[in-house]
Amino acid sequence: MKCLARILVFFLIANINLFSEEWPKIITHSSGTEVTIYQPQVESFDKIFLQFRAAVMINAPKQNDPIFGAVWVNTKILTDRDTRLISLDEVVVTDAKFPDQDSTKIEELKKFLSDEIPKWELDITIDQLIAYLDTDQSKSKENFKTDPPEIIHVTYPAALITIDGEPKFKKLEDTDFEIVINTPFFIVKDNWDEVYYLKGGPLWYKSENILDDYEFTEEIPDELIEFILKKNPDEYKDINPDTIKVKPKIIVRTKPAELIETIGEPELGSIEGTSLLFVKNTESDIIMDINTQTYLILLSGRWFQSKSLGGPWSFVDPEKLPEDFKKIPPESEMGNVLTNVPGTEESKDAILDTQIPQTSKVDRNTKLEVNYDGEPKFEPLSTTDLYYATNTDKSVIKYLDKYYCCDNATWFEATNPKGPWKVATEVPDKIYEMTPDSPVYNTKYVYVYDSTPEVVYVGYYPGYTGCYTYGGTVIYGTGYYYPPYYGTYYYPRPVTYGFSAHYNPYTGWSYGFGMSFGGPYGWMAVSYHSYPYYGGYWGAGGYNGGYSHGYYDGRRAGFYAGYRYGQNNQISHYNQNGNRNIYNDGNRGNINTNDRQRNNVSTMDQQRNNVSLGDQQKNRVNTNNNVYADKQGNVYKKDNNQWQSREGNNWSNVDQSKNKSNYEKNKQDLNRQQTSRDRGNQKTQTYNQQRSNTSRNMNRGSGKRR
Repeated sequence: MKCLARILVFFLIANINLFSEEWPKIITHSSGTEVTIYQPQVESFDKIFLQFRAAVMINAPKQNDPIFGAVWVNTKILTDRDTRLISLDEVVVTDAKFPDQDSTKIEELKKFLSDEIPKWELDITIDQLIAYLDTDQSKSKENFKTDPPEIIHVTYPAALITIDGEPKFKKLEDTDFEIVINTPFFIVKDNWDEVYYLKGGPLWYKSENILDDYEFTEEIPDELIEFILKKNPDEYKDINPDTIKVKPKIIVRTKPAELIETIGEPELGSIEGTSLLFVKNTESDIIMDINTQTYLILLSGRWFQSKSLGGPWSFVDPEKLPEDFKKIPPESEMGNVLTNVPGTEESKDAILDTQIPQTSKVDRNTKLEVNYDGEPKFEPLSTTDLYYATNTDKSVIKYLDKYYCCDNATWFEATNPKGPWKVATEVPDKIYEMTPDSPVYNTKYVYVYDSTPEVVYVGYYPGYTGCYTYGGTVIYGTGYYYPPYYGTYYYPRPVTYGFSAHYNPYTGWSYGFGMSFGGPYGWMAVSYHSYPYYGGYWGAGGYNGGYSHGYYDGRRAGFYAGYRYGQNNQISHYNQNGNRNIYNDGNRGNINTNDRQRNNVSTMDQQRNNVSLGDQQKNRVNTNNNVYADKQGNVYKKDNNQWQSREGNNWSNVDQSKNKSNYEKNKQDLNRQQTSRDRGNQKTQTYNQQRSNTSRNMNRGSGKRR
């Protein structure tokens, strides 16, 4: 048995991904012994602390029958939302139970596992973890704003151009033009002719009124063309504006607004099994309730209703949606809205996803510099004991006689608003009392979990990037308008509307900007606002209180721009799969996140451990992923819809088993474990397929309705 214990240890520290979608994991020892570990069963999860148990089988050549047992593990997790993988860190094996082993050997095994497992890269998927969590915390008590924005319906191709309040101008470097700094779009003013120019991809528009009457033009001042080519020499490479037959009408707004476009008058289609219709000729989520003849539209996760697409619109409590919304087939054209229908599996999963933090380890020596537009200026937050700095690009909060800065989802602290700053090992509870009307509200979703003399464990929840739970669903943005700061520099604040935010359970929030006719050219002016001085719509380099922009082909066809709450407000392009991990943005080298290559154990290490991986893929399929351990360490399997218990060297139906009493005690938990395992694995598989499809669609430069 001591030999078997050693083999199990070698198996667990070998080169495998413990928590991948394919289960169980099988490895063949050089002696011919086969060791199998079944999919872990999550027992508890809190912040970054995970506890699980797993059934284990050992099958040696000289044994007539395999031996089954169970192990229990406590660990910290490091998550990566880009890959939806979770790595184990600081693993501690707390218990192990195997037949015919005495307590001394079990303790030896536990210690060895605790020493060796942390050296290896072990993963679980976010979806496998979510499947084990409860949803009884689904009701948010936060007072998010639900007033509708201006909703503009058009029946022709159009683009919504947003300006944050009245236009603010600054000289465009190396030219005689002025640029509008409080917009993500490239709008400049020719003071000589009193004409405004708007650039949208390869298309140019001009108008004598910055807020209206834009017309397509091919007469662009040479000085502007030279400026564009200086910033991006490849701007017009392989692009011919004449091939773009659709030239959208320009609609400009200086207040929160959303654009819904139908290709002609609305065309309605039926949703099978319901008394609902949907608008077919649009990229927006618009449903008509036949019973009330009311349109319902989904914007930033919120439902609004009207008798006409022309408005007026009013907010609909998601829990008061027509019952038929729950009957919408997931595979239908409108299946994606189920995330925002309370009580559906899709909405429950979305809520559970908000409970999983993106985590990392930060070097305690990480430095931070905070710049202000003049001397630091602070204003009170709705929580009277807190004040926030208004004239900086970073989220700086004053509490009593100390200052806290949330930068790149990491908390820093100082005794002076100008520093020196150091990585914080704790944050006042008062910060987590902030209400949604606070401009730096999103920072309450950033946490400090633990620390060592070398590193600090940190993490942030989706609320930091603008995703919140409300009314049994998820929404984007708080709904509040936060006035920006105007001084020598312009610092924007987070927004909720204007960029067609849509939720996808596998890729998160995707964004557009009121243009759904498709095409390969981006409109966002990211490459023209990156001046060497602090300025432009993006604010100063490293702005945390606002949002970040980048080209992102999201859920639908058209031109997409990634708006990301709480990140550095400098130019940050998404990778083709949608980078959602702030710690991976490359702006700070002292952060250790779970973004790494896996399966990189060397052959030398394998030989040293006397373990031969062999043909793992071939071996893996020989055993079904249907074996479970109960809370007492007894082992069961589900075969042909019948539970069986392991007794000695045999499987027995639980009804005839000596273990029947234990089974009856654990029956409900075992059934829940099976359901969770099946659901988590299915979600993981679906995510992998969705990720692959998204990548292919992006490579083709096109999108689909869902």
